[in-house]
Amino acid sequence: MRYLQPWKEKKEIQGKISYNESAQAWSILRLHKALLEEFKELKDKKGAFEYEIVLFYSYEQLEGFINEVKNTGKVPPLLLWLGKSR
Repeated sequence: MRYLQPWKEKKEIQGKISYNESAQAWSILRLHKALLEEFKELKDKKGAFEYEIVLFYSYEQLEGFINEVKNTGKVPPLLLWLGKSR
Protein backbone atom coordinates (compact mmCIF):
# COMPACT_ATOMS: atom_id res chain seq x y z
CA MET A 1 0.00 0.00 0.00
CA ARG A 2 1.29 3.49 -0.84
CA TYR A 3 0.32 5.87 1.94
CA LEU A 4 -1.00 9.34 1.14
CA GLN A 5 0.75 12.16 2.96
CA PRO A 6 -0.40 15.69 3.74
CA TRP A 7 2.05 18.53 3.19
CA LYS A 8 0.72 21.19 5.53
CA GLU A 9 0.70 21.90 9.24
CA LYS A 10 -1.54 20.15 11.78
CA LYS A 11 -5.23 20.49 10.96
CA GLU A 12 -8.29 19.43 12.95
CA ILE A 13 -11.32 18.32 10.91
CA GLN A 14 -14.69 17.00 12.07
CA GLY A 15 -17.03 14.88 9.97
CA LYS A 16 -19.82 12.33 10.20
CA ILE A 17 -20.19 8.58 9.93
CA SER A 18 -23.48 7.29 8.51
CA TYR A 19 -25.23 3.97 8.88
CA ASN A 20 -25.65 2.10 5.58
CA GLU A 21 -28.95 0.18 5.67
CA SER A 22 -28.14 -2.14 2.74
CA ALA A 23 -24.80 -3.18 4.24
CA GLN A 24 -26.19 -3.10 7.80
CA ALA A 25 -23.01 -1.39 8.91
CA TRP A 26 -21.53 1.95 9.85
CA SER A 27 -19.77 1.98 6.53
CA ILE A 28 -20.09 5.49 5.13
CA LEU A 29 -17.39 7.85 6.31
CA ARG A 30 -18.07 11.31 4.91
CA LEU A 31 -14.80 13.09 4.27
CA HIS A 32 -14.86 16.81 4.97
CA LYS A 33 -13.88 19.15 2.15
CA ALA A 34 -10.77 20.23 4.09
CA LEU A 35 -9.54 16.62 4.14
CA LEU A 36 -10.13 16.27 0.40
CA GLU A 37 -8.17 19.46 -0.19
CA GLU A 38 -5.29 17.97 1.79
CA PHE A 39 -5.41 14.62 -0.07
CA LYS A 40 -6.29 15.63 -3.62
CA GLU A 41 -5.83 12.04 -4.89
CA LEU A 42 -9.09 11.12 -3.13
CA LYS A 43 -11.02 13.21 -5.67
CA ASP A 44 -10.15 10.66 -8.38
CA LYS A 45 -13.48 8.81 -8.67
CA LYS A 46 -11.90 6.00 -10.68
CA GLY A 47 -9.06 5.53 -8.21
CA ALA A 48 -8.90 2.55 -5.89
CA PHE A 49 -8.21 3.42 -2.27
CA GLU A 50 -7.88 1.37 0.86
CA TYR A 51 -7.33 2.03 4.53
CA GLU A 52 -5.49 0.51 7.43
CA ILE A 53 -6.71 0.83 11.00
CA VAL A 54 -4.39 0.19 13.94
CA LEU A 55 -5.98 0.15 17.39
CA PHE A 56 -4.01 0.89 20.53
CA TYR A 57 -5.18 0.23 24.05
CA SER A 58 -2.59 2.36 25.83
CA TYR A 59 -0.50 5.43 25.13
CA GLU A 60 2.62 3.33 25.71
CA GLN A 61 1.67 1.06 22.77
CA LEU A 62 0.97 4.11 20.62
CA GLU A 63 4.30 5.73 21.54
CA GLY A 64 6.18 2.53 20.66
CA PHE A 65 4.38 2.31 17.32
CA ILE A 66 5.12 5.96 16.49
CA ASN A 67 8.83 5.44 17.22
CA GLU A 68 8.86 2.30 15.07
CA VAL A 69 7.08 4.03 12.16
CA LYS A 70 9.32 7.08 12.44
CA ASN A 71 12.44 4.90 12.20
CA THR A 72 11.17 3.07 9.10
CA GLY A 73 10.41 6.31 7.23
CA LYS A 74 6.64 5.82 6.92
CA VAL A 75 4.42 8.89 6.75
CA PRO A 76 2.89 10.10 10.03
CA PRO A 77 -0.47 8.40 10.71
CA LEU A 78 -3.78 10.22 10.88
CA LEU A 79 -5.43 10.28 14.28
CA LEU A 80 -9.14 9.50 14.34
CA TRP A 81 -11.36 9.73 17.37
CA LEU A 82 -14.83 8.16 17.20
CA GLY A 83 -17.54 9.91 19.14
CA LYS A 84 -21.30 10.04 19.52
CA SER A 85 -23.09 13.20 18.42
CA ARG A 86 -25.12 14.98 21.04
